[in-house]
Amino acid sequence: ILETKQIIEKILWPEIIKILIQRLPKANFHQHPRGSYPHFVVFMLFWLYPKAMRYFIEKVVGENQLRTDKEIEDRFVELIGGSRSSQERKKLVSILEGLRNLEKDRKIVYEEFEKLIGKEELKKAEKNLSKWMRYQPSEEFDQKDWSEPFKLGGIFKESVGLEAHQILQRESLVYYYLKENVRFILWSDLLSRKISRGEEEAKKVKEGLLSTIKAMHEAERISKGRLIVRGIIEWRKEPDKLLKYEDGIKREIDSLVFRYTLSELIKKYEENTEEYKDFIEYFNLITRNKNEEEKKRIFLNIIKARKIVSEQVKIISQWFKEEELFRKYIIGAGTANKEKGYIPYIHSEALRYLKEKEGLLIINHVGEIWQDEEGFEDIGIILNRIEQLLKYSPLDVIIHGVALVVETSDEKISDEKIKEKQKQLIEEIKKREISLIICPTSNIKLSPLYFDKATYPYRGLIGIGNVHIATDDDTIFDTSLTEELFRMWRDGKVSLRKILSIIQNSLEFANRLDILRTEKIKKTLLTKAQRLLDFLDGRLNREITLKSIEASDLSLKDVYKYNLLILALGSPSPEAFVNAANKWHQYKKWWEIDIPVVASTGRGRGYKSFVVNTTRYYEKRIEEGEVQYQQALVSFKEQYREDLQKLDILTPEQLSEEYYTHKKGVLTEAKVIKFIFTAEGVPEEAIYLEEESNNTLVNIEKSYDVIKNEILFTFKSPNKPLKIVLVADAFHRLRALINTWNVYRKGAPEDKNKDKIESNWEINAQPFYQPNLTEIDEEKLFEGQPSYLGQWINPVRDKKDGSIRDYGEIGRIRIFKMVEYPECREIKKYIEENWSKEKLAELYYLLKIYTQIRNSSIQKLSDWLFAADYDGTLRIYPDTIPQILQNAIIATLQKGAYWAIVTGQPVEKLYNRLKNETDILKYLKYDRQFYILGELGGCIGYCDKEGKLFIDENASLFLDEDKREGIRKEIERILSERGWQKFIGYDEDREAKIQILLKKRSMVTIIIREEDLRRYACEISEELSKKLSQLNVFNNNDIFIDISLINKGDSVKNLASKLGISLNKVLIAGDSGNDLDMLTLVYKGALGVFVGDRLDILPEELRERLIVAANPEEFAEVLNDKFDLWKFTQLNSSVVKDSQKKKEISLSKGESKDGGRTSRLIKELKDKKVSVLQVAVKALGEICIRLFG
Repeated sequence: ILETKQIIEKILWPEIIKILIQRLPKANFHQHPRGSYPHFVVFMLFWLYPKAMRYFIEKVVGENQLRTDKEIEDRFVELIGGSRSSQERKKLVSILEGLRNLEKDRKIVYEEFEKLIGKEELKKAEKNLSKWMRYQPSEEFDQKDWSEPFKLGGIFKESVGLEAHQILQRESLVYYYLKENVRFILWSDLLSRKISRGEEEAKKVKEGLLSTIKAMHEAERISKGRLIVRGIIEWRKEPDKLLKYEDGIKREIDSLVFRYTLSELIKKYEENTEEYKDFIEYFNLITRNKNEEEKKRIFLNIIKARKIVSEQVKIISQWFKEEELFRKYIIGAGTANKEKGYIPYIHSEALRYLKEKEGLLIINHVGEIWQDEEGFEDIGIILNRIEQLLKYSPLDVIIHGVALVVETSDEKISDEKIKEKQKQLIEEIKKREISLIICPTSNIKLSPLYFDKATYPYRGLIGIGNVHIATDDDTIFDTSLTEELFRMWRDGKVSLRKILSIIQNSLEFANRLDILRTEKIKKTLLTKAQRLLDFLDGRLNREITLKSIEASDLSLKDVYKYNLLILALGSPSPEAFVNAANKWHQYKKWWEIDIPVVASTGRGRGYKSFVVNTTRYYEKRIEEGEVQYQQALVSFKEQYREDLQKLDILTPEQLSEEYYTHKKGVLTEAKVIKFIFTAEGVPEEAIYLEEESNNTLVNIEKSYDVIKNEILFTFKSPNKPLKIVLVADAFHRLRALINTWNVYRKGAPEDKNKDKIESNWEINAQPFYQPNLTEIDEEKLFEGQPSYLGQWINPVRDKKDGSIRDYGEIGRIRIFKMVEYPECREIKKYIEENWSKEKLAELYYLLKIYTQIRNSSIQKLSDWLFAADYDGTLRIYPDTIPQILQNAIIATLQKGAYWAIVTGQPVEKLYNRLKNETDILKYLKYDRQFYILGELGGCIGYCDKEGKLFIDENASLFLDEDKREGIRKEIERILSERGWQKFIGYDEDREAKIQILLKKRSMVTIIIREEDLRRYACEISEELSKKLSQLNVFNNNDIFIDISLINKGDSVKNLASKLGISLNKVLIAGDSGNDLDMLTLVYKGALGVFVGDRLDILPEELRERLIVAANPEEFAEVLNDKFDLWKFTQLNSSVVKDSQKKKEISLSKGESKDGGRTSRLIKELKDKKVSVLQVAVKALGEICIRLFG
């Protein structure tokens, strides 16, 4: 690991100096009490590292403190090479004078620290820099004060269920969720200005941004783009990682140190003439310039700048389409720069574009009062700027905004007009529900003329509502969220109740950020998708004509001219068939016969969702009081019980393969259609089934045979023209119509069906179900949309030949050339003009972003890691994992959760058990979703989505031979002292009373096989712990004693960190003493479950924090209840093992392989619960009678 000195020398020092020298002459930086902004950046960096600061002083200024400007200049020139202009030298003088004072500042800080923590403690702190970094109390706190923030932390823990350090040592509660998900804000003004320098510079900006995101993502860290400062802190333990991202860091140094001013931007553009009057009052305030011509020139240039920035920001929008990382990790856009001279109008159109087009939140840094070169900025200008932002920017969040409530005796802001303006702005912010993030310490330190800790307007800001507290930058301002909240309580006299309310609101707001974004994207998506839907279902037929291929709507006149038939093709929308069945009764009255219905489709790709949607649909109707459907639904579920149970554990592809390849299963889409029609009163005899097809074309081809061979001859006049009512929902209506017309009238495709041409068959495709997308059930909406939009971005390809298989409705029409006939020319023209591939891709792109964000919501199981011990927790020896628990695990995996089994067993051994005895590994959704942390986490295995095992050699540990031999000798010594040397055996000696396993790669295990000797297991493990203090020693139920390089708790923490999952999204489960390190993670926010009845091994405090389950079956119930898995796990299936055959899932017997023991046990447990509840209710009733009569 590199020394800090080397990091400074190799990366930061040359880059900072180079940028300061090259850029400073061109920029006008923020002023700060400690000097200009670049002074402060360098000061900030070296404040964190006393060693680095001393090195800097040594390297640049010299130990004897150089006294003349000339000596300073010469030293700089010598270090960076080359001569500099006189202007650059002046800047250098300014910088170095500021830096020269750092040593004095450091001495003052050291003196304060000595007073606070003592000289000896300070020396220890210097030796351990990372420890020192974690403990940086501000000078205003004394030791007594520090007890208060942590008391508050305890209250916060009770309030929101998180440890104090998890939520309080953050830059902002609002950013808590964002940080955990490695997301940050895109500051659009900086990016757009850099992009303006040309295509090459834009490319560099994109690469730099990508590099930054990757660096933060891979290191599992987060900052709001301030990679240098935050990066040094986060990577202080592993400086080599800093070098790994050298390029990204260099670019970020540039963006951190260098800011352009408005005047430089304006100089680049020519004058033009546009809306001047609307802004003249505002520009009077900004420019303080009485020259009307000059004001006009500035205004016109601003208009020009706005147009150019708006065009440039479209480049950023293009990046979102090209880079998935941008879509995933960038959640907001905003402006963050020096407020003075900033014109909100310039970026308003660009920000609106990013909000509406990319769904980004708009977060503006405004209303921060602080000193400038003249001492302060006019409050009137600041309030006008906020007003302009509210007028021209689609704001979601304001950072700072303290100018809204500032009160002072200064005559410049005591005017009644100012107070009235503040009131108006606050009302507008409340009305628009804009959030306010306040940063008290930052405001106090930057604006001492306005505030001190006694006068800061806490109450005024809180009164605005929707307020959240932050540090602005905890590194720069030497504060933490703990301190901010403590000051709010101590100095602002804000009640604890109110502080708790702010914390809870902030966490809820952070949770809503994704919801806010998805709602914006959803609105755009639904508007465009509805237009496509209107075209597909015929509501836009006034724009195109289908008369050439579609028969007219049915009427009484048709009774004398046509025979009638209903053709129902498989669909995911049961509503279409319900409406068609109701129409059937009307048609029967007209024709006075039972109208024949062809129910077509075996198991297509929509089979699973169609069945699920149909059962849901009728369950809902029964809940709403339509009990006439209850018997039909019960009979349907009973008849097809086995097939319905498989829906929860098999994918659509597996269900199709089971039916067509393995010839298993009897339920089809055709049978579901039949169930719907019969439930609505259509007699079974009128319904004909076609169950061979699995797509629309084959539906139509196979249905032809049914119509021709089974139906036509049943009509009184078989030779009459046939009118076919094609049942479709809105999503598929157009394609179903064109496809049927192609086959029955043209013999398509390519004359393949010329024997099916029927000139007197007419087709009428009615959209029996026409949903409004804004009202449709969301789950159903987003299941169906990829089907009719098509997977343009990540198309589904055929496994055999690689051809695209999933085209969407328009895509299928186009690619299968369904509209090539003259009769379809208007349809083809309309599609080409209105639904090009590019427009569909844009529509699907919106869907993809929406789905990604929606699936990454904190309510989703994809954010969770489940970690459990094996023996005693997931199964009771010698049984396997009970089926109810297998089903619960499978359900969590199908919902995207990660699983890890943490065990002392070798990885391969446990993997073979899982593979041979359970079905769990068949249901993985992606690679590295399932882990086996064998040997207590010393050996790490993971599975790919096919269930194949891999060992992670890089992450696994290895016990070297010297250590292994030392452990063996220590064990032998302890056992020999007891006179047990004759009982000892090694790896293969299973007959020995005490077996020592030495062949594991990262641990040694003692197995005490003699039951009489097990009472000494605790003594032996305690003695080993003392002698082998560098290792982990665990006593597992007095049978196993494990000596390991790592414990279960650390291995789970490491895995969670690697997966980017915070501990409050980890569930852990164990049953014995060697699980305690894992179970104690509940103190850090994890959810813990103890399985079994040996509660005496748990410390009392830990016991109170854990959920207790008596056995693995009850653990399954815990999972089902906590994560709402019941609908996924009510399978009552079991694993049947046969030595001659492959394992199959039996869905018919309802018994487990233990002869029904598991099922009986579950029933007994439930019966006991019911009886206990009955007793309790009865007792409660008696008490109520006595008390209240």
